[in-house]
Amino acid sequence: MNINNPVLLLRRVKILLSMASVTFLIVGIALLTTCVVTLITTSVLSITTILSYDFSDLPRLIYLMLSGTISIYGYVELNDVSSAIDNGRFDNLKESLLIWGVLGLVFGLVLPGVILLIILLRYYDMLIKVTTAI
Repeated sequence: MNINNPVLLLRRVKILLSMASVTFLIVGIALLTTCVVTLITTSVLSITTILSYDFSDLPRLIYLMLSGTISIYGYVELNDVSSAIDNGRFDNLKESLLIWGVLGLVFGLVLPGVILLIILLRYYDMLIKVTTAI
């Protein structure tokens, strides 16, 4: 990548942030939908089915619900990170990318976390150098 061209660097970082953001949204909607459908189908079947429901699946449902909620919140936060980059505010960018990268690995079904960690490890230093040189 040409380090002297800040427009291309910013465009690439913005595209990667958009990909991670949309991935968070898709994962969040899919996980919450799966959780709601599972809860509705188990509650509609019959009361005896609910009483004999294997409670080892309850932690999975809680994890899915928590993952979906965190993923949708990650979508919102990454839009804030993107607008901060547009405004030239890089003060808490590294911490936000690291936090959401780890949360994306744990709760976002890996893909958004990998994208954010790529931004952090590969493009962050160049982004800071280029924007401070301007």
